[in-house]
Formats: sequence, C-alpha cells, structure tokens
Amino acid sequence: FVSHFGELEKDSAMTIWQYQRQLIRRLLQWSLFSLGVGGVLMLGRRFWRDVGKQFIGWALIDLLIAYLGIRGSAQRRAELPDPDAPEVLESETRNLRYLLEVNTLLDVVYMFAGRWLIRRGSPGTGWGILIQGTFLFLFDLFHAGNPPAPQLPPPKPAPKKRAPRKRKTEE
Repeated sequence: FVSHFGELEKDSAMTIWQYQRQLIRRLLQWSLFSLGVGGVLMLGRRFWRDVGKQFIGWALIDLLIAYLGIRGSAQRRAELPDPDAPEVLESETRNLRYLLEVNTLLDVVYMFAGRWLIRRGSPGTGWGILIQGTFLFLFDLFHAGNPPAPQLPPPKPAPKKRAPRKRKTEE
C-alpha cells in the first residue's frame, strides 16, 4: 500500500477528473485497510479495542466521503456541457485543491485532539485519532500539492503553405 501511495500515477495527459478518481481510490484503500486493522484490534485488550474503534469509525466516515466524492464528481461531469473545457478543468482543480487544503487544516485539529485525549486518560482513543489524523494530514497535503495542471486543448495545426507554382517559361 505504501509503495502504491508513494508513486504518483499522474502523467502529462491526466485530467482533474482522472486525478479525483485516483484520489478516491486511494481513500477507499485506506478505508478498507483501517476497517480490517480496526477489526483485528477489537480482539485485543481495552487500549487496542479503543484504537480499533477509532479505526473502524474513521474508515466508515472515509467510505462515506469517497462515495459522496464519486457521486458528486459524476454528477458535476454529467451536468456540464463540456466537462473537459479548459476553464472547467481549471475550476475543478482549484476547487479540489482548496477542499484538500481545508481538510489538511482540520487534520491538524484531529491530531491535537488525539494528543489531548492521550494526555487526559483515554490513550487508546487518542492514539486511534492521532494515527488517523496524521495519515489524513499527509494524504490531503500530498494530494493538494499534486493535482495535474489543467490541460489545454491541443493546438490547431497551422494551415499548410503551398509551394509556389513554377511558371512555364516560353522559349
């Protein structure tokens, strides 16, 4: 998972729509990972059960966010007359970056809340929140800084110049 996340699968032809799908796919992978780990942790002692509860809770929230992201993106694309128009791609890129930047700030709040709970006597819950918040901070920060540049339509080929005709010379 880590090597897949670390590899940036974007190329010069990737659109913001493809990037959104890639981001959502990665969030789904993290959600399923968190769900599985949370389930295993629920078999442990109280500290681990508390961590596991947080992993499961955050996984369910992330699954909901991914579902809403898929649905919202598809709906926006369907409603637009030309979803691949340069101004649309630029707007979608700007909106996604803004959303991820706001989420990055919220993730910092989650990390502080987790740390606060650890200090206040709920270490399992606190560590669960701190781990999830830290991952989401890195996830959102990475994706906010790496959206594809809006793609411009390919330039129209220049009209071909005709070679001048040779004049017949009279002898």
